[in-house]
Amino acid sequence: MSFLNPISLLYLLTIPPVVLLYFLRLRRRSRVVSSTLLWRDAVADLQANAPFQRLRRNLLLFLQVLLLALLAVLIARPFLTLRALSGESEVIVIDGSASMQATDEKPSRLAVAKRAAARIVADLSRGDEACIIEAGGRTRVRAGFTTNKRELQAAIDQVTAGDTETALRDAMALAVSLARKKRGAEIVLISDGALDPLEDLSLGGERVRFVRVGKGSSNVGITAMDARRDYSTRGALQLFVQMTSFADQPTSFVLETYHEDSLVDARPIELPARGSRGEVFADLPYEAGAVRAHIDLNDDLAADNSGYAYLLLRREISVLLVTAGNLFLQKALEVDPRVRVTQTTPTDYTGLGSFDVTVFDGWAPPHLAEGSYLLIHTAADNAPVQVAGEVTTPSVVRWNDRHPLTRHVSFEDVAIADALAVRPRAWGQALVEAEATPLLVCGEEAKIRAVFIGFALERSNLPLRAAFPILIQNCLEWLSASGDSLTNRSVKTGDAVPVPTLGRRGVLLVDCPDGASVRLPIEADRAVFDATDRAGLYQVRAGNAVHYAFVANLLSQTESKIKPRGEVTIGDRRITGGGAIVNANREIWRHLALLALLILALEWYAYHRRI
Repeated sequence: MSFLNPISLLYLLTIPPVVLLYFLRLRRRSRVVSSTLLWRDAVADLQANAPFQRLRRNLLLFLQVLLLALLAVLIARPFLTLRALSGESEVIVIDGSASMQATDEKPSRLAVAKRAAARIVADLSRGDEACIIEAGGRTRVRAGFTTNKRELQAAIDQVTAGDTETALRDAMALAVSLARKKRGAEIVLISDGALDPLEDLSLGGERVRFVRVGKGSSNVGITAMDARRDYSTRGALQLFVQMTSFADQPTSFVLETYHEDSLVDARPIELPARGSRGEVFADLPYEAGAVRAHIDLNDDLAADNSGYAYLLLRREISVLLVTAGNLFLQKALEVDPRVRVTQTTPTDYTGLGSFDVTVFDGWAPPHLAEGSYLLIHTAADNAPVQVAGEVTTPSVVRWNDRHPLTRHVSFEDVAIADALAVRPRAWGQALVEAEATPLLVCGEEAKIRAVFIGFALERSNLPLRAAFPILIQNCLEWLSASGDSLTNRSVKTGDAVPVPTLGRRGVLLVDCPDGASVRLPIEADRAVFDATDRAGLYQVRAGNAVHYAFVANLLSQTESKIKPRGEVTIGDRRITGGGAIVNANREIWRHLALLALLILALEWYAYHRRI
């Protein structure tokens, strides 16, 4: 026990005067009586008042000394340092991202995080409540606010770590929303801190505590992987793998590549401390199937040691080019030897014929029939955009480099003289944007699949850049055969994947990398699969036949950099990591004051009863 005001213990000096008063002999007046027989009790009292005799048996003295001692201690404000929670309502957010699978803490960081959450739940006082939120690829509320500790522990046991980045912003936004509805609420984030700063999220006045888990940083991961065609060699297939070391010392290992689970190549790799290296596998001997690159290394995180690609056998693509003349566009379409281009002019266009893709350059019919279209500086009434005017010298401010259309394409320093000002329809997705208008929009609805480029190619420097033929080939691949001619059918773990139904109805089955089979219902001739929490190969079955397959990849610098952070940035706050249970100074003067009142009452009773 400690004291906030220890100098007040000087009040203990009031005890000696009280004791001294009891040492003083009582002054008595003499009286003459006929007999002392009836005064034996009085004589006994005289003997008791002899020095040092009454101190052994006098209850009043003991109670008075004890009361003075308690009052002195009360004024000194005693306290105890105890484990305690900071709020009456605890919003517990547990990180369920890939880095929480790291084994630098045994058996894993997630297991340690769950134990920390369990300690918080165990220390809830009577009437306190908590809720459990899992912040993985998707935000999941594992348990709403409850005082039932058994229910909260069961929710903690359900938390898992997927092969995904953490959607922490969504989880913290939900936590703040829940905390604002509760009096005395506190948000507890349990994580290794492997996340980007959330500077655009306001915490308001909510209390937030960061519980850090993790110790080590020894990890090497595959942080980028893709398959693409080298159009300088007429479309030869290449596989690119980038490896990054986050260890503090040089690392040696073997990079293995597999095709359909058969080893096809193995290369010794040496990475310097915190270094990076890319490997290109050119002229691959296979054109289709699942490809896996694997780092043969026992490090702290196994989730990023593999990367995947799903290669598709490309067929010939028939293209109708409707243009008044555009040599740059024609050459870009013919880069791939599998593309067969038929050219016509707007005046000769009849709309007849069967082509995989129709390209309208500067002109389009008023209405598009069913099919796939690349619209350049033109639109129709059922295009993915509505034309609202024109803009001059638009500058590219952002683009989505994760979409198949813009993969490997940089729009940095692209200069454009003028462009159409458009508004995307509900089914249109803007991929490249300027300040005032989208410049590239794609979409699919009612058996129409279209890509819109909002500026004339000859009115920009894009055809002079290496990105131009790649963009055109990406457009052809995405537009033809509902995208099944893409070189690499790969998504980011945690992303939702539209699955072609091929006219089927009812339910499909998806075989996941962990061996589980998930039912995928078909609704309104559409099916979207969003349970891509594990990296690897996903196969969609209708009965026993596999009719669609894709791969999901982690490929995240943030998750592979597993060194735990000492603090996290949320909004305008930097929150330093600490333990699951904080120590708090609990003053105990109220309890001592009740004891003092009890002693005072007992002293009053003893005095009046002559005890």
